[in-house]
Amino acid sequence: MRLLKNHCSYSRVDKKDAEESQQLKVRFLIYKVMEEADSQLRRSSSKHRARKQLKKSIGLRLRSLRLGKFRGGLCVWRHVKHGFITK
Repeated sequence: MRLLKNHCSYSRVDKKDAEESQQLKVRFLIYKVMEEADSQLRRSSSKHRARKQLKKSIGLRLRSLRLGKFRGGLCVWRHVKHGFITK
């Protein structure tokens, strides 16, 4: 009966040696720094994308204003030209 009792009992876990624990800590710190750098890269790329989209929309608005001004000038020029030709 005693053999069965000892068979199922817990065994003491050996402590990790210092070198192994230090390597584990170094791996964790490297992983943490890499994750932080990756998240910063993702944030900066999303900011870059948003800035690019904003510049694009502003450029389109300026272009439409410039073309509208040009078209308006053409209309005025046509009226003036038409007035000179008819007189």
